[in-house]
Amino acid sequence: MAQVKKRILIVDEEKDVGGTFQTILENYGFEIDYFSDPVLVLEKFKPNLYDLIILDIKMPEINGFELYDQLKSRDSNIKTLFSQH
Repeated sequence: MAQVKKRILIVDEEKDVGGTFQTILENYGFEIDYFSDPVLVLEKFKPNLYDLIILDIKMPEINGFELYDQLKSRDSNIKTLFSQH
């Protein structure tokens, strides 16, 4: 029986940082969805899809904490890691 890959959502407007996270985590067997635009995340987000969300704190338009609040209201079970660089 095939093991289901864990799915992670990464949101970081700096494409080099988000892309690096994506590459490393995919190499470890995770399925990754990466967005550089937090507004687009709000449009595309589906509850109960992700095992973990990695959010950059400092983003234009919507910061990571504000985005977290909006995502948490749609999926109360989300696990989140905040990134600051």
